[in-house]
Amino acid sequence: MGQAGQLVTCIVGIAEGGRVWMGGDSAGMIGWTRYVITRPKVVHRTGMLIGHCGTPRLLQIAETLPVAYLGGDPFRFVVDVFVPALQTAIKAADFNWLIEENDSSCLMIGLSGALFTVCNQYSVDTYADGLCTLGARDMALGALAALEDMEPEARIRQVLIICGQRGGGVAPPYYVETLTTESENG
Repeated sequence: MGQAGQLVTCIVGIAEGGRVWMGGDSAGMIGWTRYVITRPKVVHRTGMLIGHCGTPRLLQIAETLPVAYLGGDPFRFVVDVFVPALQTAIKAADFNWLIEENDSSCLMIGLSGALFTVCNQYSVDTYADGLCTLGARDMALGALAALEDMEPEARIRQVLIICGQRGGGVAPPYYVETLTTESENG
Protein backbone atom coordinates (compact mmCIF):
# COMPACT_ATOMS: atom_id res chain seq x y z
CA MET A 1 0.00 0.00 0.00
CA GLY A 2 2.91 2.32 0.56
CA GLN A 3 2.60 5.84 1.89
CA ALA A 4 -0.97 6.31 0.70
CA GLY A 5 -2.05 3.34 2.81
CA GLN A 6 -0.86 5.08 5.96
CA LEU A 7 -3.58 7.74 5.63
CA VAL A 8 -6.45 5.30 5.16
CA THR A 9 -8.60 5.02 8.27
CA CYS A 10 -8.08 6.60 11.63
CA ILE A 11 -8.46 4.67 14.87
CA VAL A 12 -7.70 6.61 18.05
CA GLY A 13 -7.41 5.19 21.55
CA ILE A 14 -6.98 6.80 24.96
CA ALA A 15 -6.46 4.82 28.17
CA GLU A 16 -6.83 6.84 31.35
CA GLY A 17 -7.95 6.17 34.91
CA GLY A 18 -8.90 2.55 34.30
CA ARG A 19 -11.04 3.40 31.27
CA VAL A 20 -10.45 3.01 27.55
CA TRP A 21 -11.96 5.14 24.80
CA MET A 22 -11.53 4.07 21.20
CA GLY A 23 -12.93 5.82 18.16
CA GLY A 24 -12.90 5.38 14.44
CA ASP A 25 -14.03 6.74 11.14
CA SER A 26 -16.22 5.19 8.45
CA ALA A 27 -14.09 5.42 5.30
CA GLY A 28 -13.55 2.44 3.07
CA MET A 29 -11.15 2.54 0.15
CA ILE A 30 -10.87 0.60 -3.08
CA GLY A 31 -7.91 2.03 -4.94
CA TRP A 32 -8.29 5.79 -4.68
CA THR A 33 -12.07 5.65 -4.38
CA ARG A 34 -13.44 6.42 -0.92
CA TYR A 35 -16.84 5.26 0.23
CA VAL A 36 -18.66 5.16 3.59
CA ILE A 37 -18.91 1.78 5.24
CA THR A 38 -21.70 0.82 7.62
CA ARG A 39 -19.81 -1.71 9.74
CA PRO A 40 -17.85 -0.10 12.60
CA LYS A 41 -14.08 -0.40 12.78
CA VAL A 42 -14.23 -0.61 16.58
CA VAL A 43 -16.21 -3.38 18.31
CA HIS A 44 -16.95 -4.47 21.88
CA ARG A 45 -15.96 -8.00 22.86
CA THR A 46 -16.22 -9.53 26.31
CA GLY A 47 -13.98 -7.33 28.46
CA MET A 48 -12.28 -5.51 25.58
CA LEU A 49 -12.53 -3.15 22.65
CA ILE A 50 -11.00 -4.15 19.30
CA GLY A 51 -10.29 -1.61 16.58
CA HIS A 52 -8.65 -2.14 13.21
CA CYS A 53 -7.17 -0.45 10.21
CA GLY A 54 -6.38 -2.02 6.88
CA THR A 55 -8.26 -4.98 5.53
CA PRO A 56 -11.71 -5.49 7.12
CA ARG A 57 -11.14 -9.26 7.06
CA LEU A 58 -8.78 -8.93 10.00
CA LEU A 59 -11.48 -7.51 12.28
CA GLN A 60 -14.03 -9.99 10.95
CA ILE A 61 -11.75 -12.78 12.16
CA ALA A 62 -10.67 -11.11 15.42
CA GLU A 63 -14.19 -10.34 16.62
CA THR A 64 -15.16 -14.01 16.45
CA LEU A 65 -12.29 -15.30 18.58
CA PRO A 66 -13.44 -17.59 21.39
CA VAL A 67 -11.62 -15.54 24.05
CA ALA A 68 -12.83 -13.21 26.78
CA TYR A 69 -10.76 -11.04 29.07
CA LEU A 70 -11.94 -11.75 32.61
CA GLY A 71 -9.09 -10.17 34.56
CA GLY A 72 -5.41 -10.64 35.29
CA ASP A 73 -2.40 -9.13 33.58
CA PRO A 74 -3.76 -7.54 30.37
CA PHE A 75 -0.41 -7.74 28.55
CA ARG A 76 -0.10 -11.47 29.29
CA PHE A 77 -3.69 -11.97 28.12
CA VAL A 78 -2.98 -10.31 24.77
CA VAL A 79 0.33 -12.17 24.28
CA ASP A 80 -0.62 -15.59 25.68
CA VAL A 81 -4.34 -15.88 24.88
CA PHE A 82 -5.49 -13.37 22.25
CA VAL A 83 -2.55 -13.65 19.82
CA PRO A 84 -2.46 -17.49 19.75
CA ALA A 85 -6.24 -17.56 19.19
CA LEU A 86 -5.82 -14.97 16.42
CA GLN A 87 -3.05 -17.03 14.77
CA THR A 88 -5.22 -20.16 14.84
CA ALA A 89 -8.24 -18.33 13.42
CA ILE A 90 -6.22 -16.65 10.68
CA LYS A 91 -4.78 -20.00 9.63
CA ALA A 92 -8.24 -21.64 9.68
CA ALA A 93 -9.66 -18.79 7.57
CA ASP A 94 -6.79 -19.18 5.07
CA PHE A 95 -6.11 -15.46 5.45
CA ASN A 96 -2.54 -14.41 4.64
CA TRP A 97 -2.00 -11.37 6.84
CA LEU A 98 1.77 -11.60 6.39
CA ILE A 99 1.68 -10.59 2.70
CA GLU A 100 1.28 -6.99 3.74
CA GLU A 101 4.65 -5.29 3.42
CA ASN A 102 3.99 -2.69 6.10
CA ASP A 103 1.99 -2.44 9.29
CA SER A 104 -0.98 -0.71 7.70
CA SER A 105 -3.23 -3.58 8.75
CA CYS A 106 -3.25 -3.69 12.55
CA LEU A 107 -5.48 -4.32 15.52
CA MET A 108 -5.81 -2.05 18.54
CA ILE A 109 -6.92 -3.82 21.72
CA GLY A 110 -8.24 -1.90 24.71
CA LEU A 111 -8.74 -3.66 28.03
CA SER A 112 -8.22 -3.12 31.75
CA GLY A 113 -7.34 0.54 31.25
CA ALA A 114 -4.57 -0.19 28.72
CA LEU A 115 -4.06 -0.10 24.94
CA PHE A 116 -2.17 -2.61 22.81
CA THR A 117 -1.44 -3.07 19.13
CA VAL A 118 -1.03 -6.34 17.28
CA CYS A 119 0.42 -6.00 13.80
CA ASN A 120 1.14 -8.50 11.04
CA GLN A 121 4.16 -10.11 12.70
CA TYR A 122 2.02 -10.78 15.80
CA SER A 123 4.18 -8.54 17.94
CA VAL A 124 2.37 -6.80 20.79
CA ASP A 125 3.10 -3.23 21.82
CA THR A 126 1.64 -1.19 24.67
CA TYR A 127 1.80 2.56 25.25
CA ALA A 128 3.04 4.21 28.44
CA ASP A 129 1.29 7.52 27.74
CA GLY A 130 -2.09 5.85 27.18
CA LEU A 131 -2.37 7.12 23.60
CA CYS A 132 -2.51 4.94 20.51
CA THR A 133 -3.40 5.61 16.88
CA LEU A 134 -3.71 3.48 13.76
CA GLY A 135 -4.00 4.55 10.14
CA ALA A 136 -3.42 8.30 9.99
CA ARG A 137 -1.02 7.88 12.93
CA ASP A 138 1.19 10.94 12.76
CA MET A 139 -1.65 13.33 12.04
CA ALA A 140 -3.76 11.83 14.85
CA LEU A 141 -0.91 11.89 17.39
CA GLY A 142 -0.22 15.54 16.58
CA ALA A 143 -3.88 16.40 17.02
CA LEU A 144 -4.02 14.44 20.31
CA ALA A 145 -1.07 16.46 21.61
CA ALA A 146 -2.64 19.75 20.60
CA LEU A 147 -5.96 18.84 22.23
CA GLU A 148 -4.59 17.43 25.50
CA ASP A 149 -6.86 19.57 27.71
CA MET A 150 -10.08 18.05 26.32
CA GLU A 151 -12.02 15.16 27.86
CA PRO A 152 -11.14 11.82 26.17
CA GLU A 153 -14.35 11.24 24.19
CA ALA A 154 -14.52 14.80 22.86
CA ARG A 155 -10.78 14.73 22.19
CA ILE A 156 -11.06 11.58 20.07
CA ARG A 157 -14.01 12.98 18.11
CA GLN A 158 -12.09 16.19 17.38
CA VAL A 159 -8.98 14.24 16.32
CA LEU A 160 -11.12 12.21 13.90
CA ILE A 161 -12.67 15.38 12.48
CA ILE A 162 -9.22 16.94 11.97
CA CYS A 163 -7.90 13.79 10.27
CA GLY A 164 -11.01 13.69 8.08
CA GLN A 165 -10.44 17.30 7.02
CA ARG A 166 -6.80 16.65 6.08
CA GLY A 167 -6.61 12.95 5.19
CA GLY A 168 -8.22 11.57 2.06
CA GLY A 169 -8.86 8.14 3.58
CA VAL A 170 -10.72 9.28 6.71
CA ALA A 171 -14.43 10.08 6.62
CA PRO A 172 -17.47 10.59 8.85
CA PRO A 173 -19.52 9.42 10.54
CA TYR A 174 -17.14 9.21 13.48
CA TYR A 175 -17.87 7.30 16.65
CA VAL A 176 -16.31 6.58 20.04
CA GLU A 177 -16.75 3.47 22.20
CA THR A 178 -15.95 3.35 25.92
CA LEU A 179 -14.88 0.50 28.17
CA THR A 180 -14.82 0.91 31.93
CA THR A 181 -13.21 -1.40 34.45
CA GLU A 182 -16.64 -2.20 35.93
CA SER A 183 -18.13 -3.26 32.57
CA GLU A 184 -15.15 -5.41 31.65
CA ASN A 185 -16.19 -8.22 33.91
CA GLY A 186 -19.93 -7.92 33.47
